[in-house]
Amino acid sequence: MTLIPRDGIVVRSILITLLAFLVAGIGVVSYTSYATAQRAAQTIDTRLNQLLDTVQSTVKIACFIRDEELAREVALGLLSNSEVLRVTIMADDKLLADASRPDTAGLPALTDIRLNALERRVDSPFSPGKFVGSIRLEPNPEVIAAQRGDDILLAVKQLAWQLLLVSGAIVAALIAFVVRPISRMSRALHKMDPTTGSRLFIPPGHENTEIGRLVGDVNELSDHLVAALNEAREARLAAETASEAKSHFLANISHEIRTPLTAVQGFARIGARDSQDPACRATFSRIHDAGAHLLGVINDILDFSKIEAGKLVIENRPFHLAGLTAEAVSLMGSRAAEKGLELGYRPSPDLPEWVVGDPLRLRQILVNLLSNAIKFSQHGTIDLTVLRVDDEIWFAVRDEGIGMTAEEIARLFHPFEQADSSTARKYGGTGLGLSISMNLASLMGGTIQVISTPWRGSTFTLQLPFREVAMPLAGETTPATSFSLAGKLAGFRILAAEDIEANRLILADLLDEAGATCMFAENGRIAVERVAAAPQAFDVVLMDIQMPEMDGNEATQRIHEIAPALPVIGLTAHGLSQDRATSLAAGMKDHLTKPIDPKVLVTAILCWATPGRLG
Repeated sequence: MTLIPRDGIVVRSILITLLAFLVAGIGVVSYTSYATAQRAAQTIDTRLNQLLDTVQSTVKIACFIRDEELAREVALGLLSNSEVLRVTIMADDKLLADASRPDTAGLPALTDIRLNALERRVDSPFSPGKFVGSIRLEPNPEVIAAQRGDDILLAVKQLAWQLLLVSGAIVAALIAFVVRPISRMSRALHKMDPTTGSRLFIPPGHENTEIGRLVGDVNELSDHLVAALNEAREARLAAETASEAKSHFLANISHEIRTPLTAVQGFARIGARDSQDPACRATFSRIHDAGAHLLGVINDILDFSKIEAGKLVIENRPFHLAGLTAEAVSLMGSRAAEKGLELGYRPSPDLPEWVVGDPLRLRQILVNLLSNAIKFSQHGTIDLTVLRVDDEIWFAVRDEGIGMTAEEIARLFHPFEQADSSTARKYGGTGLGLSISMNLASLMGGTIQVISTPWRGSTFTLQLPFREVAMPLAGETTPATSFSLAGKLAGFRILAAEDIEANRLILADLLDEAGATCMFAENGRIAVERVAAAPQAFDVVLMDIQMPEMDGNEATQRIHEIAPALPVIGLTAHGLSQDRATSLAAGMKDHLTKPIDPKVLVTAILCWATPGRLG
């Protein structure tokens, strides 16, 4: 550490001292110059008077007899004194002598000192009181200048020595009483760890000084900092614990709801398909729709949790824009028809055919906007208009429903809020849909704008910066089309591990309808045993995650030790992103969330498996 830092206290103190001495020195030199000149002028005046006294009798005679030669001798005699500059002798009105020193040129000008000439009356030597002439002496400024210079030089020397002594004393005192204690405090402060209870010690002699009080303040601040750090650590641990508990709760509640919901949805689909009575088919369809609504609520809660945790990931892949928007409209068609609403779709002719983005999240937003438009409309038309505006695609959903005021729009996208408190009672809903949609739009680089008039309808405009791309190669992706299970999995040999009997019945019905041959295992251990008994007997394994005796992740690892090329697809009632990551890390090819969408399941099997490839 540098003893005297360049911008430290000592350097600053020295600079302040030098400035103070400079100002004081200017004052001292100025005063010395003035006082010396005054003192020299007074001294010369006294000496000149004494000099005139010595030549008084001779001057009286020279003026009385008007003797110019004698007067000149007197003048030259007076000029021999260095303090006399000029001598003038007058006899009445006659000039007897006027002599000056020969070296008067170049004498310093003493403009700040008034040099008064000494003039004396000359009386007759024989008749006292009778005026016969006068003598005038002018003092020599050179003498005053010389004396002034000597005095100023002496004053400057004294001031310089004082400056050196005082500066040295100040520097020594500052180093001893300020710099060294502060430097030691700084080193100790850098080594101090307040969390271990270490503290600064007051330097000796500074118990009652500013440095001592500074040490006390630092120690007090350190105590407050330690307390704040401990509180922050406890708060962080509590937040992490709460977050972990929340994640576990959401995972458990998702599993506990999705497990029976899988059975409800599956049996409702079977009943609606196989029932001969139209009334029964309608009843099963309503059960299926109610289950779909419940599933939507669960998905909203999980999506909101992911967004809050910053763990929701947006995909970017090519998709067919017109096909996806038409599919979203088709999904809402039956609901609009039930309320007697006309649902229209108006795509602009200049729309790109293929764009890059997240088709799942786009469909989720469009379905939410259309669903809200249907929910809050009792009559009229609902239109989805899709336009290209510069580099963005705009999706405008217009309805003729109840509309909103400016105050209601202001809180519209806040989570758990709806237009007013009566909305939830009359129309239902969690108040999460629009908040999630706005967050999804923001994650995709876009936004949602709202224009609404009470009782005249609303227009929600989704604006997204989708980039146009060329049509992907065959097999990479396909536009949305109507889907039928029949024969999609013909020739596939599937092993399905599922511990719940109802889910086995539903999965068996689905796979049978798709044309696959399926064998079931009640838990992961049995699934491993069946693969070990016939490693080439299956084309793909459908693996439930949470099962007794051996869970799906461990079973997947054991199966890959036996048949590394056998693809495993996870089926789970857990819907969090970390669950998917865990499944993929265990070696699963894909991770599907229950209730299983038949189309999604068939697509995953076709993507990862080939019938007879392992036989």
